[in-house]
Amino acid sequence: MPPHSSCSTARFNAKNATVCRTKGFSPNARLGKCPRQKRTATRPCPPASLLDLHLALHMKRRVNTDNQIDFLGQSWHILQLNDQHHLIIILCASSGWSPIAAPPLNNWPEILGNYTL
Repeated sequence: MPPHSSCSTARFNAKNATVCRTKGFSPNARLGKCPRQKRTATRPCPPASLLDLHLALHMKRRVNTDNQIDFLGQSWHILQLNDQHHLIIILCASSGWSPIAAPPLNNWPEILGNYTL
């Protein structure tokens, strides 16, 4: 066993044995109550196809009347929006950026264009 693992295990066990003074539960006890209360304790990792979406930076931008947005010091033309005055820009380091009409949930939203930096 590596020397750090016994120290880490001891620290984790000590932390999990502490009881919160306001709630009266240890971290492990609180985690065990989540399924009974119909709450999720942890979330599963998103599908690989959505990892870029979840790990990207999301920024809100205003849409000009001529369907352009100002981003990175330039004006960019986008597809027509349905009376929306704002959109979300998803900035991925590997693939540039894409404007979308609404914040993403569990699937890729409609992409209004793809741009590279």
